[in-house]
Amino acid sequence: YMENQRIQFNMYSQFQDEYSLEQVMNSRKVFDFLTLLQCCPTSDGAGAAVLASEAFVRKHRLENQAVEIVAQEMVTDFPSTFSENSCIKMVGYDMSRLAGKKCFEAAGLTPGDVDVVELHDCFSANELITYEALGLCEEGKAGELVDRGDNTYGGKFVINPSGGLISKGHPLGATGLAQCAELCWQLRGQAGRRQVPGASVALQHNIGLGGAVVVTIYKMGFPQESRYVIGSAASSSGDGDLEGFKAYPVFKEIENHLLQEGEKLVRKVGGVFAFKVKDGPDGREATWVVDVKNGRGSVTNDPGMCLNGLNGKSAVEDKLLWFIDAFASKLDGFIFFISSNLVCFLIVVER
Repeated sequence: YMENQRIQFNMYSQFQDEYSLEQVMNSRKVFDFLTLLQCCPTSDGAGAAVLASEAFVRKHRLENQAVEIVAQEMVTDFPSTFSENSCIKMVGYDMSRLAGKKCFEAAGLTPGDVDVVELHDCFSANELITYEALGLCEEGKAGELVDRGDNTYGGKFVINPSGGLISKGHPLGATGLAQCAELCWQLRGQAGRRQVPGASVALQHNIGLGGAVVVTIYKMGFPQESRYVIGSAASSSGDGDLEGFKAYPVFKEIENHLLQEGEKLVRKVGGVFAFKVKDGPDGREATWVVDVKNGRGSVTNDPGMCLNGLNGKSAVEDKLLWFIDAFASKLDGFIFFISSNLVCFLIVVER
């Protein structure tokens, strides 16, 4: 049930349905207490990641989206995996525990520093024992962690915001890269309504039986350069109130376009545009900055993050007109005022 609650906003998830606890428990029995909806599906899929040097990142001005591999450890089977006749150890508990311990030591961090986790939940039971193996809770206390809500939004950690293997799917070789992609989106603030507020440390756990475990810790490589896109998932702060603006879905649409074809749009547009929205809910104002110039583009709500990237009138006038025209159908119902000194700064009045 928890998994399917998480994935309803993940466009890449294999399953988009929502199930009740009763439906999960009453689905077809697979083995003992495990029912069909507690088991990962057979999946097809693909994943990709670009591994770059710091010099490459700086040369191509990718600092605002570069995610650093802070630490990574791989551990293979122990004798105890086979000799102790333990089902828990057979499915990689000892490997996961040592890989996690070595990874935290190498990074100079502790499990308490982690904000968001993607772990290998091939079955619901595996997720629980992995909580304990990675040090997210004491041994034997995984159930209590769940009962406290410390594995989801508003709790101590957000675990598998992608939906995990059970909902997102498990295309074997691509699973690890799918986890990597989700955590990169989370750290960049590009996860949309799945966004974990303030995510700065991400933990990845992947396993293959017979047998190896890889645990990785990620952070933004240049946090001072990072631009965070709109993220309203499970946030009770003032930022979550942005959904009340009529302009909100417009910028979500732009954000989705950037996620799907950002590089192409950056090549075509090459500008940074600030939109100040007035007369919103209760007369409030908000600012959105759309960067269609750097990396794959981004949408933020902090104009201070990219004032240096704003272009003068001579540089962007034609591209600005193209940009507005491209989203004309989404912008109907808004009045625009163009600033006298910067064509790329617009005031939007909701009506």
